[in-house]
Amino acid sequence: MKNFLNKVIILILTIFIFNIQIFAATVNFRIEGTENTIIEKNTFGDTFIETLQNLGEVYNIPIVISNENGNSIIYSINGIKNGDINKNSCWKGFLIRDNKIIEITDINKTLLNNDSVVIYYGNNDTLIPSLNYTKDSNNNLNINITTTYTEWSQVGENIHSENITKNINGVSVHILSPSGVYSVLSTDEKGSVSIPLKEKGYYSFYGESYNKNSVPSMVKTDVIKYLNGFNNKNKYITRGEFACLVATYYGITGKSDIQFSDVSMDNQYSKYIYALASKGIMVGYGDGTFGINKKVTALEAAAILERVININITLNENINVPYWAESGIALMIQKGIYNKNMNFNSGIDIYTADKIIKTNI
Repeated sequence: MKNFLNKVIILILTIFIFNIQIFAATVNFRIEGTENTIIEKNTFGDTFIETLQNLGEVYNIPIVISNENGNSIIYSINGIKNGDINKNSCWKGFLIRDNKIIEITDINKTLLNNDSVVIYYGNNDTLIPSLNYTKDSNNNLNINITTTYTEWSQVGENIHSENITKNINGVSVHILSPSGVYSVLSTDEKGSVSIPLKEKGYYSFYGESYNKNSVPSMVKTDVIKYLNGFNNKNKYITRGEFACLVATYYGITGKSDIQFSDVSMDNQYSKYIYALASKGIMVGYGDGTFGINKKVTALEAAAILERVININITLNENINVPYWAESGIALMIQKGIYNKNMNFNSGIDIYTADKIIKTNI
């Protein structure tokens, strides 16, 4: 009797564990456009339908689920009924297990760990842009917009995929020059635009693709900050140059009532110096000068950046620095840009200045 009970208990535990494994199966879920992966995430097999419907709500894709003979079947996505991908932008669903398609539309079967559920949706207008750039010998910045998508094919029961990259024509490239001049250019058939680099400082730009069939309808690339005109890495940065770097990277503008005796209005850095002075970010000396051609010290650079991003970090190291620079020095040490044994009164080169300015907490 005891052996019988033990066998029953073992059987019950086996069934319980087996059911838990099915219940908790983790599957990879993707909505694939013909030009890109629109959505990809991991979910539990038993909540797949709910996940699909929730994502449809988030991405504003109408999804209709029908129930036929107890099985949940995707009836339509965005008004497009189930069918193979073709020129008219239809979709299909399939399940990949061990690199083979085992189900097409019936998705209420038992899902196992590492299954991939794929919804194939979209058309050639559904593009997500990626931005690349290079500088040529004529001092032009060449920006190229591409898209990468997965091309699917099936041979028998085997599913094959290949990543394809192509240029995108007609993408809007938004550009902000260091002096604040804004422009929008459209990519050509090679997916490219060219910007003449005429100013010193950070150029900001990003690509934006819009199409009524895209999900979401408007997609932007990351914003790029490109530094131009500061190529001498063996030279200390001056206070005037550092003002230009800070103001153009963070887009700081403004006019100041303060006038510095060594900063004429026609100086190439004057607008940046007075913009930072108007915000109290950079100040001058007691003799009425700004020190435009003096090297900016590590102390000053750290304190200036701390004022821009407005943080307060306690300096725990036993370092003798002025009180106005303590928080900035603490931030630079925390980020690994400075070390506690360095000479904080020394100058900084463009490589260090760029890292300081791009510090993000």
